[in-house]
Amino acid sequence: MRSTQFSDDRYFTPTGFERSVTLYQTPLDLSFVQTAIDGTSRHASFPVSKSGSRYQTLIDVIQVVTDDEQAYWFYVTDPDNALSLLSWVRICNYEYAVEYHLSSFETSPTPEGGVARLGLIGAGTQWMLLHEHNPCNDFKIEFHGSVAMCRAVTELLHGE
Repeated sequence: MRSTQFSDDRYFTPTGFERSVTLYQTPLDLSFVQTAIDGTSRHASFPVSKSGSRYQTLIDVIQVVTDDEQAYWFYVTDPDNALSLLSWVRICNYEYAVEYHLSSFETSPTPEGGVARLGLIGAGTQWMLLHEHNPCNDFKIEFHGSVAMCRAVTELLHGE
């Protein structure tokens, strides 16, 4: 991950990309479980994959658009939204349970209610898929990259 993703005040901000596009966003209650029980979340608008998962559809599209570039998962927390801490970085294996890392939002929540981010960044640092969990606010997934890559991801997900 590029060191420019962390500003001088140690706060994580996606930088160095031509464009970003929000692929999914939903209101979020205090927790994912409460959101599911209360029914406040909304389904992603992209189609269900052969495996029966909308999330897998998203990952499949990322693989196609990025030409299956080697990528790395990372998890960043912002305790009390005062600074960003990089918790871990792991190599991505697209063939093995890519949804597994989503559990980090629940198993390793940000102390003091701050924002948590799960990212997937290409080895060449030209693109990034970023999941952002903002408790009591929303959950969103954005793609950062070139104009052409953002357009391709949107078109493949939504048939535009």
